Amino acid sequence: MQSEYREDSWENESFDWLHLLGRNLPIVLFLLLAFAGMGLVYWYFSPPEATAEIIANSSYTLSAPIYKPIPAKPVAQRLPQSPGSIRIGLIAGHKGSDSGAVCADGLTETEVNLNIAEKVAGALLAQGIHADILDEFDPQLSSYGGTAVVSIHADSCVYINETATGYKVAASSYTDSTQLQNCVES
Repeated sequence: MQSEYREDSWENESFDWLHLLGRNLPIVLFLLLAFAGMGLVYWYFSPPEATAEIIANSSYTLSAPIYKPIPAKPVAQRLPQSPGSIRIGLIAGHKGSDSGAVCADGLTETEVNLNIAEKVAGALLAQGIHADILDEFDPQLSSYGGTAVVSIHADSCVYINETATGYKVAASSYTDSTQLQNCVES
């Protein structure tokens, strides 16, 4: 079956398109305004041409490292801690390794040093301070956790010179022990 040809068929089809467009006019206007709005926003936020070329041609990174100084805050302890007990290490010079200097009557530096260390330990204990008497090369020395370590050397009985006779006080090179050194000297 074939439809019959009419001259007004073209006009009917265009009328249907206009009718369809008229019914959907709000949607069409919304789409046109949306595209116009997007174009306006793109144009407003686009950089000028020269700026875009400079940024695109730059060979360096535009990000900078972030440095945020963090102030040191003291750690607040919930419970107050009592100070640890005072513990003094007394090294009796030459004890456990050799005799040290030997006097004409046979008295050794080791005996003198040990006698002094025992008397100092007794005096400290009388004041409530714990003292450990250690050998010259005691294995405990590498991990000793005392408040102070004092090495006692009596040197020779015979006067040789100022550096080899009598006693000397020297501070540690590892810590600031000048206060202890001043106390021992006075």
